[in-house]
Amino acid sequence: MMKFKILCLFWVLVYPCFAQLKMDHYVEWGSNMVSNRSYGNFSTIIEARYKQFNFQGGTLVSVINPQSSVIKTLTVGVGADIQIKKLKMMIDGFYRWMPISENIREYNGGFIASSKFRYFEVKLGVNTRVYGLSKAAMMKYHINDSVSFTIWEPVNVMYQFSFYQPLTAKCNLEVRITNYDNYMILQETNPMIMTRMDYAVAPKMRLYAELYYMQAGLLNMRVNYFGYNGRGGLIWEI
Repeated sequence: MMKFKILCLFWVLVYPCFAQLKMDHYVEWGSNMVSNRSYGNFSTIIEARYKQFNFQGGTLVSVINPQSSVIKTLTVGVGADIQIKKLKMMIDGFYRWMPISENIREYNGGFIASSKFRYFEVKLGVNTRVYGLSKAAMMKYHINDSVSFTIWEPVNVMYQFSFYQPLTAKCNLEVRITNYDNYMILQETNPMIMTRMDYAVAPKMRLYAELYYMQAGLLNMRVNYFGYNGRGGLIWEI
């Protein structure tokens, strides 16, 4: 809860400093082999832009079948536009905090480089994560602070390949293959397939719907169903 308050305070303080803000609010629902049951979440992501820099913060809240915590994930990031000869790119760095159980916390950080063309967008990056005991668990089991109970996971490759196709002047279709999402990063051999449609209801407001499907191992010899995720939301630029 303290991290959530700090995130809210950050946006209250920086809000007047930026000329352009983008807010992404959505609800999602789905099921997978880990959750055992259906789940439902709500997310708010705010992106602030100043010149060639952008700052981002978001939170994912569980509203149906919460597990260890109502707040599932907090994320913050910072990025900048760069140009290498004729190639325009965006470099982003991010940090994510996730209470994956009552006693275990996941800390995730990484960098992503992206470049967008007329019909395609490519994103490549690396991340690493650390698993550790929560402070409450260390107090509960009388674990000394000098003892390390963290597990570091080796560097993982992140990728996202997107294809865009305008259907009308206001409606667009996107197909994406990726191993990460706003609040989740998978191993590189377990990609998700996503389809998305968005519709401009106003010059700076868009509605969108997404459907994610994930195999248990798309690049393995045997392909098994793992889970799905549906999402609907609103993007509002100020």
